[in-house]
Amino acid sequence: MNLDGLVLWTQNDQRLSQIHQFAIKIGWKHVWNSTLPSTVPRVIDLEALMAKDVNALPTRKGERAWSEKDVETVRSSLSEDLQELTEDIAAAEEQAVAIAAGMGDTSDDQAEAGSYMVEREYQLGIIENSKEQLLQVQDAIGRLTRGEYGICDNCKQPIGKARLLAYPRATQCVECKKAEEAQA
Repeated sequence: MNLDGLVLWTQNDQRLSQIHQFAIKIGWKHVWNSTLPSTVPRVIDLEALMAKDVNALPTRKGERAWSEKDVETVRSSLSEDLQELTEDIAAAEEQAVAIAAGMGDTSDDQAEAGSYMVEREYQLGIIENSKEQLLQVQDAIGRLTRGEYGICDNCKQPIGKARLLAYPRATQCVECKKAEEAQA
């Protein structure tokens, strides 16, 4: 979440003052106090924001807050994916090089040359797919590090803890993903 400012609203004046001071402390340039809830452009869990520093993650209505164990599960999963994809890419690139080297010996046999070409294209597809997944993992790690993890790219609402625990690279909530797939 990248905000320059925020309209603050609460019925507790003391709490409003604490939140205002915290918002200024974390670098928001514009903080307005308001007694009209209709001026709040979007509902933000200010208590989670106060507790967050950089590690609090958004949740959907009715979900329990993220625990340290939940965050560690996501971090661990992303780290494992990063390692696995890096190894897969290296192995597939080695395989593609070996296939390309073997193609030089097949100048007389068109069937064998065609087989090498199919195998090489397959390996290049694996490499391309793995690189795309690697970029997604790196992006998720970056969002997690910056405190922007868990917000849907489309609707800007929380993605949902269950979805992120199941698929840590998710950038869309289930509703937006379904709508995108329905249009495809």
